[in-house]
Amino acid sequence: MKKITILLIVLAMISVCAGFSACGLIDEWFHKHTVVEDAAVAATCTEDGLTAGSHCSECNQIIVAQEVVPATGHKFDEWVTESDRQYRACTKCEFREMQYFEERPAEGESSAVYGSYGNFDLFRSDCREDGKKLTYDGASNRLEVNLRAGTYSCNGYLIVIPRRVLSLRFVGETKGDPYFNLQIVAESRMTDLSVRFENVRIESDRSIFVSETKNINVNIAMAGEKCSFCVTGKAANGATGAEAGLAGNGNSGKTGSEGASAMVVNGLCTIDVNVKILEIKGGEGGDGGKGSSAKSFGDGGKGGKGGNGGNAIKGENLANVIVYSADCKVSISGGLGGKGGKGGSGKTGGKTGKEGAAGSDGNSGCEIIYKN
Repeated sequence: MKKITILLIVLAMISVCAGFSACGLIDEWFHKHTVVEDAAVAATCTEDGLTAGSHCSECNQIIVAQEVVPATGHKFDEWVTESDRQYRACTKCEFREMQYFEERPAEGESSAVYGSYGNFDLFRSDCREDGKKLTYDGASNRLEVNLRAGTYSCNGYLIVIPRRVLSLRFVGETKGDPYFNLQIVAESRMTDLSVRFENVRIESDRSIFVSETKNINVNIAMAGEKCSFCVTGKAANGATGAEAGLAGNGNSGKTGSEGASAMVVNGLCTIDVNVKILEIKGGEGGDGGKGSSAKSFGDGGKGGKGGNGGNAIKGENLANVIVYSADCKVSISGGLGGKGGKGGSGKTGGKTGKEGAAGSDGNSGCEIIYKN
């Protein structure tokens, strides 16, 4: 009778085990956890952290739960005043809060704060100004240029900024057409240059902003809804190789020209981004020229190499692009390299020349740092 009772108990236990996923419940009763430590995550100024915790690596059961540590928030130093702005830096994460001074002269007038641009309305409809090279001739070392959007027939201006000007502000409009084929050239200088673009959009066949000075800090600020600097024109294609002689192989095609870079900054460049949309794009390289054909017999000439695409920002150093706006859409890219040229045709059993290599694509030329 005892044996029957024991047998019934065993059968009952087997039945129970089957109902609990092959004795999973029993395994859980006798399971020994393999504890893994979950490291603490330090809270930053803008992101929450976590306390230390632990869990079992085999069953994933939480042993010690991690708790959220709220973000600490910024701790700012004193305000630092510059020519057209002031900023204060966080002592913990180097975030900078910036405020720009809004003193601006009346349209077409100069002031003690900013110089006007020679009382010249860059986009007035009649374009009566002689020539297309504009050089500021005022006394102020702070300069504001108002760019008005709208319908106009003149473009292609070269704006020359003298070395005595230390602070620039270009003011555009949120709506309206982009400005075409403008180039802003900052002459060589001995001190830092501060430039602010507000809602400025330029499409050009050449480099848009050029700073000639080496080893000088160029601090650029992008503000407003949208700033766009795009090289839209393609660089020149390479010429076809010179015609072959009376008897002989064809000559190679010429290399296509390199695409223009949107910005050329030979010194140390920092771009502070406080816009919703930022676009900087280099131009496309020219295609390689075609190899010339053989005259009577011989191989055709090799196609020329495609030109390299222009960089978004070209300089001796990578530019630091610091994005402060959390919802900013940033697009910074180089232009496409040009296509290789076709080979020339051979004559009397000669071979067709090889196709030239494609040019390399341009690069952004910058390091993007998000501070939001």
